[in-house]
Order: sequence, then C-alpha cells, then structure tokens
Amino acid sequence: MMQNPGRTFFGKIMLFGEYSVICQGRALTVPLKQFSASWSAPSKHYDHSEVALNQEMKDYLLALVRSEENEGINYGIDLNAFALDLLRGYYLNSDIPRGSGLGSSGALVASVYERFAPNPIPFAPLPAFKSLKRLQRILAQLESHFHGISSGLDPLSCYVGKPLVIDPVYGPITVSLPSKPLHHKGGFFLADTRLQRKTDELVNGFMKDYQKVPFRNMIHDMYTPVVDFCMDALLKGNSDELLRGFRHLSSMQMHHFNPMIPKGFEELWEEGLESGRFYLKLCGAGGGDSSLVIPIISRKQFLCSKALELV
Repeated sequence: MMQNPGRTFFGKIMLFGEYSVICQGRALTVPLKQFSASWSAPSKHYDHSEVALNQEMKDYLLALVRSEENEGINYGIDLNAFALDLLRGYYLNSDIPRGSGLGSSGALVASVYERFAPNPIPFAPLPAFKSLKRLQRILAQLESHFHGISSGLDPLSCYVGKPLVIDPVYGPITVSLPSKPLHHKGGFFLADTRLQRKTDELVNGFMKDYQKVPFRNMIHDMYTPVVDFCMDALLKGNSDELLRGFRHLSSMQMHHFNPMIPKGFEELWEEGLESGRFYLKLCGAGGGDSSLVIPIISRKQFLCSKALELV
C-alpha cells in the first residue's frame, strides 16, 4: 500500500522543438511550476471527482495490461502493485491543463514510473548518458498510449524537473536559462485559446505528411535549422537573434503547420507577424488550449488589446 504521496511532478513547456524532435531534431523543455501532479490517498467520503480520477488511472492500467498481453510489451513497472493501489482508491491529483502541451500525460507517466518501477532510475543526481537514454525510451513507451507516438521528452522533463535539451547525438542534457531572455522586450507567455484538441490526431497527421518527400525535406532543410537557431540564441542570451528566429519560426508554422494552428487564431497569428508587436508559436502539438507568445509590447498592453488569457 502507498505509504506517502511521493514527490510532486511539475508541468512542462516545450519552448522549441515541437514536431522536429520526433524527426531527429533538437528540442528544449523547461519545468512549468504553476501546475503540478502528485499521488493522493482517498478522502474519508471519497467524492465523485476522486472516483473519476481513480477510474482514469484504471483505464490507463488496463491499456498497459492489454499491451503486455497482446503485444508482448514489457513496460518495466509492477502492474500488480499499480492495480492494488488503485483498488485502494489512490489517484493522481493534477491541475495540469489537459490537451494543452503542458505535460499532463508526461507528469502522469513520470509519476507512475517512479511509483511502480521495481528499480526506477533516480532523477537526482542526473543519470549518466546511457541511463538517461534508457529512461527516455521507457517513458516514451509508457506515454505512447496517450499520443500514439511519443519521444519520451515530456515525461522525462517532468521526471527530471530541470530544463532539458534533447539532442539526437548527445542525448538529454540539463541546461541553465537566462533569467530575462528578452531583456526589456518582454518574455515568454502562454496564451490560452480555450480550445480542445486531440494530440494523437495531430501527431498522426504530421507523420503522414512527413512521409511525403517535399514536406520531409522542408522539415530537415528549413524548419529544423530555424528551431536550432532559436534554441542557441536563447541559451546564449542573445535577445535580438532570439526575436528574429522566433519571428521566422512563427511564419514557418503559419505556412506549413496550418492544421495545428488553433481554429480562429489564424488572423491573430498573421497580425503579430505583420505588426511585429508579438509573435505566436505552437505549444506542443498545437490545435488547442495554449500557444506560446512573445509580446514585444508589454504584457498589460497585450492583454488589453487581445481577448486572450496569459498563463
């Protein structure tokens, strides 16, 4: 039986690398400490919301059991211990918005792995390269239930709880970020579009496009270099290069990732590019809840001029 709730897993945001990371590109994620998830014991009255959260975990467990039985997949966790805790009413208490690219499934997977893996790879100190890559593969397999395809980056970011650069050659690397990457020009904010999305449909649609040679060449020859430029500018603290790269990235996403742009936000996206007052980019798979925004004008002015909530 679970003796304590364990540690808290924070949400995450992928600043750069959505989609390119599943095509052998680099990506950068950072913890988002406004949102978190942790295991909870059932209350004395065990209300409806607790029952619903417990049932969601039971559905996830059932999917893992079926995959192990039908496909021979070994997830490396103790499914019997998982089942016993769920039968006792335990559930994952999370306020991470779903379908928003902020790590709701990543935190869930990270918490399940740490709780029920017989010998979980420790998160601190950061594991050696080979162990970290193995951990990423395990977490990717556990998260594939939610998205069809997973790089393992989201749950790894939630598990480690530090900014991570994922490099196809050097693997996951912890990094430090400048406290004010844009200096006086504002910062990174999340704009809540209040729309729902289905991540697996968006990812599957991207993978179908990726099978087409022109689209695949665009990803490798044009899109990925811009992502790398933005990441390097941020890590160097070069705000001018970061803004220039971010604008280019926003433009490329508007033209090549149109199905992922939240419905009804195409004009706002284009307005930012034309005015230069703010730029939008996808957050995670896109299609809904949150889009990353850099207001060059002040946060207050942006809120007054746009009907968007900044997280």
